[in-house]
Amino acid sequence: MVMNKDNKTDYTEAYWISPEGDILIVNTSHIDMVFDKPELFGLSLQLLQSVYDIYNEQYRSEGKARDEILLMLFKQGWIRARRYLRPYRWSINVSSIDEKTLNNLKHFALSMMEKGHSRHDEVMLDTDEGKRICCLADMIKV
Repeated sequence: MVMNKDNKTDYTEAYWISPEGDILIVNTSHIDMVFDKPELFGLSLQLLQSVYDIYNEQYRSEGKARDEILLMLFKQGWIRARRYLRPYRWSINVSSIDEKTLNNLKHFALSMMEKGHSRHDEVMLDTDEGKRICCLADMIKV
């Protein structure tokens, strides 16, 4: 979700990629989807609420609790992907790059190109090891 110059919300494309490689469309925010379907992510609503309670944050808000939950999911093999409007690029978060993750990223890149995205779309790949910029086509070659 991005705020435009008129302070209106612009929704962008967002996805969860499961450890098995399933590409799941996110209709609002990634954390909302986790709260709406915790069992899909191998979590419980009670666990999610307890993490938010520790930080004294409102459920589903984007703060430290959300970050902790996302890190939990990344370590389980989940990948978070979102296409931003400004700057126009994909942001992909994953814990680390292994063979399984590489295959899931290749599948995702191919799927996005089949949907009509340019093979030259910029991607900010954010891992535990650091960030690097590539493009969708690079993700297929890796």
